[in-house]
Formats: sequence, C-alpha cells, structure tokens
Amino acid sequence: MNKGIYMTGGLAAVLFTLALTPAGASFLPAGQAASPLFYGMAELVHIDGDGGIVSSQTVHNRLLDTGEGILIKGIFGTLDTGEAPRLICITDDPGILITNNTDTPDEETLLSADFDPGSGFANSTISTCKMADIDTSTDESMAVMTATFNGSASSTPNILAGQEITHLVICNQDTDSSAFTRCSAAGDAFAAINVGITTVASDDSVLVTYTYDLTSPDT
Repeated sequence: MNKGIYMTGGLAAVLFTLALTPAGASFLPAGQAASPLFYGMAELVHIDGDGGIVSSQTVHNRLLDTGEGILIKGIFGTLDTGEAPRLICITDDPGILITNNTDTPDEETLLSADFDPGSGFANSTISTCKMADIDTSTDESMAVMTATFNGSASSTPNILAGQEITHLVICNQDTDSSAFTRCSAAGDAFAAINVGITTVASDDSVLVTYTYDLTSPDT
C-alpha cells in the first residue's frame, strides 16, 4: 500500500467551525493545549477492480472565503435551503495548489468554478459530485461524510477511464439541488483539498471520507 500524507443552523454550524480549523490550532490559552483539538481532514482510498487497495492518503483541507461566509451565516443568522455543504466532488485541475496552515489570501478567494474539471475528466452526463452519507451517531465527537466515486465501467460512473484526481471539493447546493456534474453547477465551494495524483482505471473506485473531529485530549 502506498501511504501518503498530503492533506474531506446552530449546533451544526458550530461543528463546521470547530472541525475545519487546521490541525495544530487550539481554542485553549497558550500553554494549556496538550494537542490539536479540532480539525477537518479527508481520506482518499483508491481501490482497484479486484477490491485491492492501490493507495491511501490523508489530507487536511483549506477553508475558502465562501465557506467562511457559510459558517458566519450559519452561526449568527439562518442558512437558506441548500447552503449547508453536503456534496463531495472530485476534480482534476493540477494548476491549483492548496497549501495548509498558511495565510495565502489568493487561495482563500478561489470559487467553485475554479475547480471545474476538464472536458476529458468527465462528460456532461457524468456526476463528479456526490451527496455524502453523513454519520454523527457513531462517535458524538465526530461528524463523518463519505462518498464512493466509480470508474467508467460502472453503471453510475463519476470519472472517465485513465483520468487523474488532483483535488477534492466540499460543496453546497444553493444554486441547483439537482446538479451533480460539478461543484459550480450545484453551488459554492466550502473547502478544497489537494490530493496526490490518483489515476482511476475503468474498473477502479475511490472512497472519500471527510471527518470533522471535535475530540479533546481527555475524551
């Protein structure tokens, strides 16, 4: 297995705020934080046609300005239908590099359209975004989003054969709740994640798990 580290109203909004804080950050005064308390991260597992694991990588996210706007509105106002992020999207734009735990304003201003996949990545009938399954019951300190993306041999493909995934994008559906072809068709980009280049064969699949972790050092 190729294991790489590169970097997926009210209480729900607070959960997003805390969980998407980069690893290494703390909400305790200096000297009182024993370890990172809150973070958001994604795991991408590449699986071949025989069910074997080709590679696995765990990646921290970059919260975008549009995502910050969603957080502020969710905590201090009311989110409209479709504004809460529920989609995980895959894309192939290697020209965008998301750095983590750094202050890079030009990255934070990236919009959903900046992550549109190329025409060779998926045709107009293929959904590169999927509605995530969200689990908040297994561990009360975590919320976990999961989605599986299929190669072109599947009856429900999400990527054409031989194409490369370079980014994951967490998106909402405030533009069109029925659009799944790309993030910009559905709504706004909430957070973005670089991943190591993952070339997907026709029989392959990719499992993405995006975790919001609120676990404290003593729990």
